[in-house]
Amino acid sequence: ADDVTAFPIMDFREALEKRFETDAHFCPYVVRLANGTIPEEMPRCNTSSLQALQEQGCQIEFHALVIDVDDPVAHEHNRRHPENKTDARDQWRDEQLNLVDELPGHLLEGLGRYDTRGGYRLVWGLNKPLSVVEYLQTMAALRNELRKSDIDADELKDWTRLYRLPRVKRDGSNEERELELS
Repeated sequence: ADDVTAFPIMDFREALEKRFETDAHFCPYVVRLANGTIPEEMPRCNTSSLQALQEQGCQIEFHALVIDVDDPVAHEHNRRHPENKTDARDQWRDEQLNLVDELPGHLLEGLGRYDTRGGYRLVWGLNKPLSVVEYLQTMAALRNELRKSDIDADELKDWTRLYRLPRVKRDGSNEERELELS
């Protein structure tokens, strides 16, 4: 449709490292067209678009896993006071960084991490794309595994969710969130 806004598809690592002059977000999936190609731009998908995409022979492929972890104190404050948001506590960030550093080796392989206002994100690029069903199953298993290491990952309520990139302009100010990629 002519009224659909499409956004550029970028290399995942490049997007994480790039400085944006907007409040840029990303999604961990792409749409593979019926002819097998991935377009250079694509609109955001939602669950109601799945059937139409399937009827057109398109497939949604996830190329990254993204885990969001929020400081419970900052999260509760920001929920109650959306007009006066606060950052995650430094002590909580330090404790969480130690927990991430102590993850089992298979979870550290290919792991990236970056801070957000309310916490941090863990990201892994995938060697093999996952379907929506495979992604949801993998994310549920990953959250359970992280909880064994005392990392309380947010529930994935919507696989179409967008994630703010770490180096964006937000509320008129440039954000330079800590970013570590392997």
